[in-house]
Amino acid sequence: MKKSILISTFLLLFISLNVFSQPKEIYSRVKVYGTEAQFVKLLQRGVSLEELAERNKKYLVGDFSAAEIKIMKEENLRVDFLINDLAADFTKRNIAAFREAQVAAAAATVPQGFNYGSMGGYYTFAEMERELDSLKLMYPGLITTKVSIGNSLEGRPIWMIKISDNANVDENEPEVFLNGLIHAREPISMTNLIYFMQYILANYNTDPELNCLINNREIYLVPCINPDGYVYNQTTNPSGGGLWRKNRKNNGDGTFGVDINRNFGYNWGYDDLGSSPVGSSESYRGTSAFSEPETQIIRDFCIAHQFGNTANHHSYANTFNTPWGYVNLATPDNTHYLNWGAIATVENGLQVGTSYQNLGYTVNGGANDWMYGEQTTKNKIFAAVVETGSSSDGFWPVQSRIIPLNESNLRLNIATCWAAGDYFQAIIPSGTSGGGSNYALPVRVTNYGLLTGVSGETVSFITTDARVTGIGAPVSLLNLSFDGILNSSIALTFAANATPGTISGTLRIATRNGCNLDFPASFNFTGNCSALPSGWTSGDVGAVGINGSVCYIPSTYTVSGSGTGLTGSSDQYQLVKAPTSGNYTIIARVSSVQNTASGAKAGIVITESTAVGAKRVSICLIPSTGKIEFQSRKTTGAKVTTTATASGTAPRWLKITRNGSTFSAYYSSNGTTWTLYKTASITMNNAAYAGLAVTSGVNTTLNTSVFDNVSVTAGVLARFDPSSDVSVLGENNKIAVYPNPVNGSNTKIQFNAASAATAQLKVTDMLGRVVLNRTISINEGLNSVQLDGLDNLKPGMYIIGVKNEVIDIKTKLTINR
Repeated sequence: MKKSILISTFLLLFISLNVFSQPKEIYSRVKVYGTEAQFVKLLQRGVSLEELAERNKKYLVGDFSAAEIKIMKEENLRVDFLINDLAADFTKRNIAAFREAQVAAAAATVPQGFNYGSMGGYYTFAEMERELDSLKLMYPGLITTKVSIGNSLEGRPIWMIKISDNANVDENEPEVFLNGLIHAREPISMTNLIYFMQYILANYNTDPELNCLINNREIYLVPCINPDGYVYNQTTNPSGGGLWRKNRKNNGDGTFGVDINRNFGYNWGYDDLGSSPVGSSESYRGTSAFSEPETQIIRDFCIAHQFGNTANHHSYANTFNTPWGYVNLATPDNTHYLNWGAIATVENGLQVGTSYQNLGYTVNGGANDWMYGEQTTKNKIFAAVVETGSSSDGFWPVQSRIIPLNESNLRLNIATCWAAGDYFQAIIPSGTSGGGSNYALPVRVTNYGLLTGVSGETVSFITTDARVTGIGAPVSLLNLSFDGILNSSIALTFAANATPGTISGTLRIATRNGCNLDFPASFNFTGNCSALPSGWTSGDVGAVGINGSVCYIPSTYTVSGSGTGLTGSSDQYQLVKAPTSGNYTIIARVSSVQNTASGAKAGIVITESTAVGAKRVSICLIPSTGKIEFQSRKTTGAKVTTTATASGTAPRWLKITRNGSTFSAYYSSNGTTWTLYKTASITMNNAAYAGLAVTSGVNTTLNTSVFDNVSVTAGVLARFDPSSDVSVLGENNKIAVYPNPVNGSNTKIQFNAASAATAQLKVTDMLGRVVLNRTISINEGLNSVQLDGLDNLKPGMYIIGVKNEVIDIKTKLTINR
């Protein structure tokens, strides 16, 4: 007993001497002006330029020790103090925020057992230990007794607990690792884990998702990797705000501490920018890889397990940092990192990317890179650094911010646990719209987990909406691989006379372990659609991502299409079409079109076939730019020629006329007065298709556009507006005249020409006498000419002709007064 007391007394004395053998450092927030070269010089002298509040090419803003600021001044840099003493500032602000924090705690639905700690709202190390003990007493079957996985440099235990439905049994379930306080001045990284534990345990019996999560995962948590540094801050600043970052290693040169997150073995010491060889630096990497007991403990702990995912919690930057850290490169698994980041940050909006992408600096010897990159002694672990809080929060957010920041990470931690094993999410693509008696509801499923789908894993649609009278078989997720995406559909049947409107329901994922994960889903029901008019059919052109559809309610076509669009040398769009031959005109009014992506379009098309890359012409509205686009493809498989100079938004009338090999496109605001947009000459088969085209511009969503006043009229439409230069041409090598008969004034003719030139325009009577003769300039394509000088002609029949070396066309004109 006496020997034990003496040893304990000696240890406390050793720790006290270690604490007070180093003067307490003052940290300030400063704005430092300099060049990139000068900032590099600071790094070389041991000034850590990480976790900055702001950085650009002229200055940076961050939290620095007095020793670091002294080096800045030695380098003759301008230093503006924004906050002189950060610890004192925290204490002052925290007192002011205390009442607000109490109100927030009373108003929030906090987990059972939650309370603030005594260190400015944060737990002391001893209070953290008591919280872990309390959780064990409250939920004995779901959480283990805290276990030390090793002791720190100064002999403190590094505590670990495990949460699972059979917490004390090592089951064959995916394992996940969450940790905090690897940097001692980042207490929110620990409190958010305690809050997370309290939340999922308190809701285990009432929340099906959390019940399923705990039943099918082994969740390991280490809330404090760096107890020595944390206790040092607790000793120097008992009210909170201490800014010691590293462990408490005596470096033997008058400096203290190794940055534990620069001491891991993967590319340790890669350069002096991502870590520092200087003992006084906040990012000092130590004498060798794994020189510190804390990193050795985490290394051995990871080797002993099969962790799929790890969230290494830090503060502050509001970022989700993925490997690589040691260089400005993404890993080969960057797609998975982005997928995991997307579901993890859906509620808190953290920026997802590498350290360099998010923060502008590299990190070598970090836990992230080692956990992911070292794959010889252990499995590959998908690890990310979660930087919680903004620059205004700093390393010690005031007490009123503790609950909001803890809550902001709940979904992130839950998603991290899910992504360690089998995990799918299902959606109905944005903008989905359809109807009729039967409808194939598009469904997209993404595998965000590390396991491939197996037999029995499915997605189904569930709704209580009475308009849905039948739901088809669930979609199988068998063999849906890691990061895979499945675009499929579920058959729906609707009641007779079902009214249009939003139908809401649930997409239910059935997991391999018998759980159901529900995702809210809805789509626009367009009503019971009629059969398309005789001869009309619909279908997708090209390999679209989501199948398109059409709902026809007499006089209105609601068309949904996905795909990358009408572009390049290939096509991906939904086509509603009618077979055509000879000369004809297609007219439609685009009454609405969704702006789903920059390539979204809706309009009319004449195409030689439904094959990808077929010869075609089209005129469409582009909602993202407010432009009208004309396209033509003269050779099968060639790239299209595009013109998009005219402005036009829905509603807008569109028209294409075919006159042999001449295709002319028009637009109108009222369907009466037309403007010629473009003419193209294409040698196209006589038999072709005319119809409506819709594309979303991307393969991940549908664009739903509405058309009305649709008509395809064969033959010659010899009517045109005398106030316009546009009409519908007659047969090839003919002249169209309006009006005809004419009373002698305000008469126009139209004709096509193969090339620009001059020609003679003659009007002769039935005896062959020339009554009008003039030289005119003609253009390639459509020409429109005003006929003047007919007022004095007698009533009767006349011949109008246009002639040069290439063209010789005539038609009849009747003057009737």
